[in-house]
Amino acid sequence: MNEKPSLRAVFIREGLVRPLLALNRVLSKDNARRQRMQFERTSKLMPIPAGLRIERTALGGVPAEVLIPRNERGGGALMYIHGGGYLIGSPRTHRAMVARLAIRARMRAYLPDYRLAPEHPFPAALDDCMQAFNGLLQREARLVLAGESAGGGLCVALCQRILEEGLRVPERVYLLSPWLDLSLKQESYTTRNHLDPMLKTGWLKAQFVAPYAAGADTHQPGMSPIYGRADGFPPTLIHVGTHEILHDEALAWSEKLKDSGVTVQVHVGRGLWHAWPFFAPVVPEANRALRQAGHWLRV
Repeated sequence: MNEKPSLRAVFIREGLVRPLLALNRVLSKDNARRQRMQFERTSKLMPIPAGLRIERTALGGVPAEVLIPRNERGGGALMYIHGGGYLIGSPRTHRAMVARLAIRARMRAYLPDYRLAPEHPFPAALDDCMQAFNGLLQREARLVLAGESAGGGLCVALCQRILEEGLRVPERVYLLSPWLDLSLKQESYTTRNHLDPMLKTGWLKAQFVAPYAAGADTHQPGMSPIYGRADGFPPTLIHVGTHEILHDEALAWSEKLKDSGVTVQVHVGRGLWHAWPFFAPVVPEANRALRQAGHWLRV
């Protein structure tokens, strides 16, 4: 994951991701509904792999989608928490990527459709994920957890709450470009702002942090789990790119896990951007990342 990026990855990053996201930041400013519609529309361009059944369900009263691959081995399940800055995203926007992860992990994947800001600010998303996890505990003997961006932050905050309540923790965790510090204090918010083709610090603060925090302290662990406990965590795999403003907090969290005696693997994608596995099967690095994550989750 540390080698020079492929030509296809560079082309996608500079020719597609950077201009499209720059345009979207302008067109969707201060409009959550428009951002959601655009994300839904864009996600339909990514093909859903064959060999998969999609069902609607509910987990602890939280609506959810379950992706069931033909090659599932049984005896375990993945709960995937989608990203989208707590403002956008849904199980529909993440089907294609999570389907590929579920097939590689050989297990069914549950995607809770948690409530979004600004209609439902903090801690609504975390509360819903906790309800969904409790509901899933009643169904599955073995659970693993994964999420990207804000979903990665929710994974960590959820594990911290699970530990506080003395519940059974997931067996493994996969974090893709996790957003762990809504106070935006990490150095990479400044030093990598020009590199990141998707996220810009000022835009992130105004369009996502403000409506989700709704005036609450962004340093509290429930919102910024990097400031919370790391002891007792499950073995964790982290993917993060060099070209993203969330780079430093991913590495800082990995060090905190290591200092707490937790098994952790970190893979830094050189020249890669925020949540690049969304671009499977087009980008080879995305395919490699999902293969690695799937293997990690099923072991």
